[in-house]
This record gives sequence, structure tokens and C-alpha cells, in this order.
Amino acid sequence: MDKFLVTAATGNTSIAGALTVDDTLKVKNSGVTLFTIDGATGSVSSSSGAAFDGAVSASSLSTTTNVTISGTPSATTDAATVGYVRTKAIGEWSIKTAAYTAVKDDFIWANTSGGAFTVTLPSAPVVNDRITIGDVAGTWATNKLTLGRNDSLIMGLAEDLLLDIKNITVEVVYSGSTYGWRIV
Repeated sequence: MDKFLVTAATGNTSIAGALTVDDTLKVKNSGVTLFTIDGATGSVSSSSGAAFDGAVSASSLSTTTNVTISGTPSATTDAATVGYVRTKAIGEWSIKTAAYTAVKDDFIWANTSGGAFTVTLPSAPVVNDRITIGDVAGTWATNKLTLGRNDSLIMGLAEDLLLDIKNITVEVVYSGSTYGWRIV
């Protein structure tokens, strides 16, 4: 799952735009939880008089306005700790049977029963972008799937990755330009 840390030395911290919560989002100050968004129920619980300037939609589990975390943090590392947020819900797998260019947070079932093909990684990845890809038909040993690097490194190498073991699922995460996409 994706994790990120938002810090602010003083004043408010804002997260602009939509924020989708699939698991749990907690905001803490000095180790004290100010509020929690439960992605499973869409509920928001607040404590310590924390202000939550945003509405949570139970149907989409995302904020419909900007989120503002009010208060003055006591230390930058405790300003706002936000954990386990994913931009795409687990279980949103799509089946691909021919060449495809992946996008951030894709969950791909690659069916090579009709022949080998290439899934190309995104062209302008940023650190922590991830792609999950699995052999839905158990045919990669016969009809190999190529993971195209799209000008980024894979495992530190300027080479495409050949997936030829049947029934596996692989997740790659972009680590930056020095080492590129890494298998996790």
C-alpha cells in the first residue's frame, strides 16, 4: 500500500484535490491521533478538537473538498502522519491479452494464452509508483510476457524484463532514476 508523510513546521497543512482512502487514514500531532478516516465504512472520527475541513463521501470514499489539518505541530515529524492510502482500490484488476501501456497503480492480469505480448511501464514514473501484474492463465512459461522498461531502468539495468514463470504475480515499484523499477 502507498504511504506518505505530510509535514508542516507551523500552521495548517492542506492536501488539495481528491484523496481516496481504501484502508485507514490517520492524522497525528505529537503522537496523538487527531482524526481517522475509515476507508471501509467512509466514517470520520475526530478527537482532540481537530478541525476537518472536508466532506467524506461514503460512496466514493474520497474527500469532495480540500482537507485542512488545523493546529500547530510541535515537531515536524509529528505534524501529520498519514498512512496507508492507495489511489486505486485493491481488487480492481483488469485482464489484458495484447500489448498495453500500464499506468500508475495498475493491477493487471496478463493472459498470454493467445501469444506473447508486452506490457510497457509508464513513461514518466515518480518515486513509489507501482504496477502489479499476474499470470491469470498460467501461460507465461509457454508464451512469455515482456515488461517493457519505457526508457527507465528495471532492477538497475537498461533492459526489458522477461516474465516466463507460470502462475506468478509480480509487483514493481519505481525507486528513482538511479535504480529504476524494482521487484518487491
